[in-house]
Amino acid sequence: MANAVLCRFSFSDDWTGLQKMLVFTNGVETRDVMLDGDECYIPHEVLAVPRVRVRVGVYGTDGENVILPTIWANLGDVHDAPDPSGDEATDPSLPIWAKILADMGSLSDLLTKDKESIVRAINEIVQNGGGGAGGGISSDTISSIQVMDRAEFDALPKKNPAVLYLIRG
Repeated sequence: MANAVLCRFSFSDDWTGLQKMLVFTNGVETRDVMLDGDECYIPHEVLAVPRVRVRVGVYGTDGENVILPTIWANLGDVHDAPDPSGDEATDPSLPIWAKILADMGSLSDLLTKDKESIVRAINEIVQNGGGGAGGGISSDTISSIQVMDRAEFDALPKKNPAVLYLIRG
């Protein structure tokens, strides 16, 4: 079942500023999950087959390079369970790119004139004085867009999940 087993992670200060990527596997199915916060659900696909061992590994990325890859951690064996047929919560986990697209929303929902690409729409916002206050963007999951340098981003005490941060350079 989707969203059935929650995992919580803690990291040393060495991980500060890195995007944490989790890799879950049962030896047959492997799913990548972008960690947002300190916990996530084990993807449904790696729990779907009984009598297999589930493992997780994590690596950090600075956007361009893989940093701090870990060894695999054993999460235990999957045991037989009843199948809740028809339960909408059993929908498979979205791949990372699909989750990002779903979180971004549709280009047609933007309040910009240029809807050909997200980059062009963002450029329109920045050129028209937006960037700090959202620039007229409307989204169910993103409340504003902030354009800043990497140092400004790294200095933020807490990143707001409802803000789309665009890093200059």
